[in-house]
Amino acid sequence: FLTVQSPTLSAPYFPQSAGAPVSLSINQTVQSQLFLGIQGDGLNFTITTGTLPVGMKLDGATGWIYGNPAEPGTFPLTINATSAAGSITQNFNLRVESSLLPNQRQGAGAVYTIGSGTESPNGAAFAGLTANGGVYSWGANDYGGSGEPTGTGYTQITASSNAYAALKYDGSIEAWGDSRFGGVGEPTGSGYTKIYSAQYAFAAMKADGSITAWGSTSVGGAGAPTGSGYTKIYSVQFGFAALKADGSISAWGTVVGAPTGSGYTSITPNAGAYAALKADGSITAWGDSVGGGANAPTGTGYTKIFANNGSYAALKFDGSIAVWGNTNNGGGTNGPAGIGFVDVWSSANGFAAMKVDGSLVSWGASGTFDTSFPSDTDFTQVFSTGGSFAALKTNGSIVSWGATDSGGTGAPGGTGFTTIYTNNNAFAAMKADGSIT
Repeated sequence: FLTVQSPTLSAPYFPQSAGAPVSLSINQTVQSQLFLGIQGDGLNFTITTGTLPVGMKLDGATGWIYGNPAEPGTFPLTINATSAAGSITQNFNLRVESSLLPNQRQGAGAVYTIGSGTESPNGAAFAGLTANGGVYSWGANDYGGSGEPTGTGYTQITASSNAYAALKYDGSIEAWGDSRFGGVGEPTGSGYTKIYSAQYAFAAMKADGSITAWGSTSVGGAGAPTGSGYTKIYSVQFGFAALKADGSISAWGTVVGAPTGSGYTSITPNAGAYAALKADGSITAWGDSVGGGANAPTGTGYTKIFANNGSYAALKFDGSIAVWGNTNNGGGTNGPAGIGFVDVWSSANGFAAMKVDGSLVSWGASGTFDTSFPSDTDFTQVFSTGGSFAALKTNGSIVSWGATDSGGTGAPGGTGFTTIYTNNNAFAAMKADGSIT
């Protein structure tokens, strides 16, 4: 007799004990792939509770979530994985963070000249993720253009100026590139949930809020705080600051001197300074005194802080704006008077603000922003390059101003544009039919 035995299938399981995360974080408008971490043979994945962000999809056969999320937010999900050997249900929390810096909002602005707090552009190489979480890189070898990790299951890639670090679904980290700037020395073990970067260093956070840093020791690669309970890391060009659950702050690298006490709710970095906002709307700044680390406004009631390369602007509950920092970048006494402003945007060396009626004012680089902003109303959104602004009206028409070599002139005529994309030196606008100018 011939006995044929069916293969034994592995029942689905979730290796949370090995550090597989249930809290997942990605950036808005960035093509992302997330591996849920549920293991087993012949699985079929479905969402039983919750919805994915617009632009994201679940591959029912592989358990990968992929796509370009359209907007930031928090998305609780319940995922069911079923096979012939059984099923498992697991809750996840997907957070979509804005891919735009606190000081960038809808434009490129200063992104090419300061550390981002999440990613810093690599100087001479590229790296990306394949659909199954494999890593590939190309470009200058000593910048991380080769030497990327093998295998699959990676969920995030973060760059310093000369190196890369990749986070795996189990929270382990692999780094490559220039050994002086974070290409080696990454932490061992698992359980990390996010990697942040400054220009020459990395910092990684675990689910318990503990932090490990590596890279150039004098500019953020050493000196990270001990203990746990930190919720977010921010970076300037040569260092980091971390915010704890109780609102206290620790900083390391070249910009130290963080305020004592607790109750802070957010930190906004620029190239060489930080400004922290408390729950009562008061502001404390530290770092480069010329570039915004001193002379922050007194009082309370501020709701949001914006930054560019060397100055800050803060919006108050009554719609008034206070500015400080380098006068050439829009600090000093250059801010607009009056109340009723509802939003602020920044370029590398200036700011633009909008009122309820859609009117605009800009200030900063003399002769570029302080006199050339449009005088009409009905604008809905502002975008920026390093040296210019472009504003979109309700009818889809566009007005640009600022430096001529970075998009300050040459905006397309006509109407019907729905959004504008930017880099450091140019704009591109898209219509509803997908045509681009």
